[in-house]
Amino acid sequence: MENKVNNPAETPSSPSPAPGPGARLAALLGRILAFLAALLLFLPVLLLPLTTAVPAWAWIPLALAGLVLIWLQGGHGLGDENLGQFVDSMVNTILAETYPSK
Repeated sequence: MENKVNNPAETPSSPSPAPGPGARLAALLGRILAFLAALLLFLPVLLLPLTTAVPAWAWIPLALAGLVLIWLQGGHGLGDENLGQFVDSMVNTILAETYPSK
């Protein structure tokens, strides 16, 4: 009998099992929570023209960018490669609203 060492690179990989109902529920709740957080962070941009005298050329691009980010977060292209950009945009929105320039 020949003594072979199993090399993981040589063994055929079996397909991974489908995620269970708990993992799917956690993913769904995570998506809902992320959507609500994005919507909550978008709220100051929506209220900007109603509560301040900001000109339209300043708040319309912010509103469009916020809508695009919410659309991306909804599963239309938000993945590992652009998740950092999404998080960076959300953090910048929080900081811009928390510490406005004078």
